[in-house]
Amino acid sequence: MDSLHPSAPILNKLMKSRDLQEILDIGRPIFGNPLILVDIAFSVLAITAEPDINSPNWQQINSLKGIPVSAMSFTKLNSVRKKSLETGAPVLDSSADDGVSMLRKTLALSNRILGHLDSPLYYGELTEDKIAFFDLMGNLLAVQLQRELNQADTPDSMLDFFIYDLIEGKLSSPELIKERLRYFKWNIMGKGRVQIISVHRKIGEPELSNSRAADIISRLAAISSFGKAVSYGSEIKLICSVNTSVETDKPYLDALTETLETENLVAGISRPLPDIENAASCNQQAKKAAEIGMVLFPKKCVHFYDHYAAHHAMELCSKSFDPLQFCHSAIIKLWEYDREHDTDFLESLRIYLTNNQSIGKAAGALFIHRNTMTYRLSKILEITNLDLSDTDVTFNLLFSYLAFDFRHHWKRFTK
Repeated sequence: MDSLHPSAPILNKLMKSRDLQEILDIGRPIFGNPLILVDIAFSVLAITAEPDINSPNWQQINSLKGIPVSAMSFTKLNSVRKKSLETGAPVLDSSADDGVSMLRKTLALSNRILGHLDSPLYYGELTEDKIAFFDLMGNLLAVQLQRELNQADTPDSMLDFFIYDLIEGKLSSPELIKERLRYFKWNIMGKGRVQIISVHRKIGEPELSNSRAADIISRLAAISSFGKAVSYGSEIKLICSVNTSVETDKPYLDALTETLETENLVAGISRPLPDIENAASCNQQAKKAAEIGMVLFPKKCVHFYDHYAAHHAMELCSKSFDPLQFCHSAIIKLWEYDREHDTDFLESLRIYLTNNQSIGKAAGALFIHRNTMTYRLSKILEITNLDLSDTDVTFNLLFSYLAFDFRHHWKRFTK
């Protein structure tokens, strides 16, 4: 059977596949040459395995999982990409330095560029049938990219797409990341550290319209010249260059808080990290801080991951265990006692511990007399037989309160 006229089962498998790498792998033996799928920032999304190709250019692309922008004849490449976009067809590019021609197709829907399909023509003669099959593959990949990227939220620029790749962990090569930063002239590490801010709508609030999101992004970007704000699905992401932390930058934090309060939004802020390579974990920290913070403290609009790391750990544990298992037995005793006798000893102990075991401060926080607080504490110690001078005991009690609170909210965390 002619390789360019695949059997019905193979063609059916190709048409039904929802995996970018699988589409390339199915098409590779039919097309007869290597295949590379890249996003609009030229980061590799899928690439065929080619153990027999020793070309330095191919090996560099394969190892970096990206096409070095500085290595491309950018003016020529852009003209080829533009021609493919205008015609909707593959275009032959013979301008490569190593003499290997490239067949290129810009993948787009409604003139919205989603990525690019390339093939270095190492093997065999390029025929009309091969070009037609390459075109078919490109169209299938464009449809799948639209599904994966949610076209309405696809970034409009190479820099935005680069940020998407960073926060999704698609770029793992420090060399490639640094090369991209140089290309975009973006000195994001200029202050020494980087933090990510993830902005979300509050629970029950409608999603942001495109125009409102664009306006908020402009306002957030105006707060500081050392960061970049982008729309990311239903969220807004800010990557900020910081000396120590946003938490210590009062003018910035005040301006951020004012914007969030005005727009009824909430933000999670990651820990400051010394390198941009860990942007994906940074993004997860920021996202979790926002999600957990808006449940535990719905009136606050700014939440730092440092304040919720233990809650995040509890969320992960709760997928396998009931958080109540992590509670000190004294907490359970007080909980049961309160339910039976209509008292408030469980909360009184919490307030006492969080006020550094100060009778006066705890009484003030509970709006009760000092003598009443003294009585409650005496009764608590009688019920539990706790030694509150033991720091291990107080640590486990405070952790137990975290687990107890999380159990109360955990369905909302793990929905």
